[in-house]
Amino acid sequence: MSAYSICPVFPWVCGTSSVSKKERAKRSITGTVMSDWRNSREYRVWRVRVIRRDKVCQVCGSRQSRNAHHMNHATYFKNERFNVENGVCLCRSCHTQFHTNFKRSFRTKCTAYDFRNFISLMEYANDLYSGKREWCVSRR
Repeated sequence: MSAYSICPVFPWVCGTSSVSKKERAKRSITGTVMSDWRNSREYRVWRVRVIRRDKVCQVCGSRQSRNAHHMNHATYFKNERFNVENGVCLCRSCHTQFHTNFKRSFRTKCTAYDFRNFISLMEYANDLYSGKREWCVSRR
């Protein structure tokens, strides 16, 4: 009897997986490897179109280290994965703040509703700092 037959769903729990830790970290809830679609030509085209459309970070206005962010999480909303309207340009700092501080993780399901709440929170922070945007590392 193989080790896989003992623990068919999560073989690494039994210490029998041939999948590396790095590869397991890439696995999404659906069991697909995220890099499969992130390495596609469609994704690269989507990313460039979003950044060209918005030109600057939509939260702080920075032009440095721009990222394309899916407002509706691409793993859960597969039909919107390459829809340019589902994307928004963020600087690295704002993108990290959204996922780590607001959603607590890059793997947490996020929606356009969550993103609108984040924008409202950032506008409030901007008002607190009198428009200086000191909360954004890219703007310092």
